[in-house]
Amino acid sequence: MNIRNNPNVFLAIYDSTVKEGSGEGVYIKAKAYELKETAEMEHAAKCIYGRKNKPVKPIENFMGDSPRRFYKAVPEKVWLNGGEKVNGFYVDFRKEVELT
Repeated sequence: MNIRNNPNVFLAIYDSTVKEGSGEGVYIKAKAYELKETAEMEHAAKCIYGRKNKPVKPIENFMGDSPRRFYKAVPEKVWLNGGEKVNGFYVDFRKEVELT
């Protein structure tokens, strides 16, 4: 329900299993849009449940009076992380990626 009321979303993708300071991350400012087309919803369900090796739930569970929905995030801005030492201190920074 929160996304329905405020479609502004921010995604952070990184590998939390690597040694601190050695990982790479992607940060995405996006707008979330509810999926309403049956084919898009079926595709989303297969992706989500397939990656967990779970049976795909019927898309009817994400329609009508159900509070559950599928959304897609459309990027508006994207950054990659980086870092450097400044006066002996490690400082994180983000480098914006040009979207075409």
